[in-house]
Amino acid sequence: MGIPKEKELKQETIRFFRLLSKYSRNNIDLFYIKNPEKRDTLRLQIATAIPYREAYTVLAKENAWWKNHRYKENVYLAPSQNQKLNIVFIDDPEDQEYYEYAFLVVQTSSQKVQAYYLLDKYLEKDKITRIQKHLQQKYKADIGSVDALHLRRIPGFTNTKYPDMPIVKIFYEATTPIFLSTSELLEDLEDNTPPRKRKQNIKSKPKSEPENDIYELWRRLYYRDKNIADIHFTYHLIKKGYSYEDIYSALFLIRGKEAKKHDLNDYIKRTYLKAKIYNLLTNDIRYNNKEFLELYRAEEQNLKGVRVIDKLESWLDKLVVRK
Repeated sequence: MGIPKEKELKQETIRFFRLLSKYSRNNIDLFYIKNPEKRDTLRLQIATAIPYREAYTVLAKENAWWKNHRYKENVYLAPSQNQKLNIVFIDDPEDQEYYEYAFLVVQTSSQKVQAYYLLDKYLEKDKITRIQKHLQQKYKADIGSVDALHLRRIPGFTNTKYPDMPIVKIFYEATTPIFLSTSELLEDLEDNTPPRKRKQNIKSKPKSEPENDIYELWRRLYYRDKNIADIHFTYHLIKKGYSYEDIYSALFLIRGKEAKKHDLNDYIKRTYLKAKIYNLLTNDIRYNNKEFLELYRAEEQNLKGVRVIDKLESWLDKLVVRK
């Protein structure tokens, strides 16, 4: 496979900064760095304290893509000094559960990624560093990435650290991002609570657990839109190994007072399907099954009709068998 044309690389960079500017008003610094693994390496600052939305224009004026390829200069960003931040970051996580709450994942080489997480509030640098250390421990990420101002690679540029110079690219982008609760994260840190590990293959059913625990999980995933919270809640339970019947009981417990039973049955089925689709999409099925992608888009646009739902369900069953 040949190197993509510069236009394609630039489109990836535009997409990256557009996404960040959508959710954050922070400023960033831009750098060229020849050998990032060496502490005494020269940092050439391209720009300082610019908003995400202006970053692409600055890089274009610098002809940064040509310099990246010609002079093997890695291109990085870092949050600027003297500001509160609302995005936390980890580098090279080993635990594959890292993506569960990430709103953006950038692939920096064939085996490595960098993950971004949204917070519901802007926090000071020292608190961001503490949260990043918490996530670093939880997901077994690079301990060198815990600093709030840690360098991050930019999609659309080659990673010149490796002989084959892989292209840095967006690996995953959440369609409905989760905003992590800063109050709960900081409370965990104050209590010196060890990073929580997700249990696998849980056998107990949601309906046998205390109702307060079920609602508390849903509440942590809620941000402005109850329907989106339901999808993330369902996705969370699917990942933990719960059956459809268990998930139905949990959603009925939370939302049963808000709808007629007939409408709720249909709503829970659609929510379960969307969460199941989302679970499959995290495994890159969206890139190798055109017909499934078309069906997913139809469902995402809330097209109504039993035929669409039934066809989706049959395709999901086939795809699950193939895995």
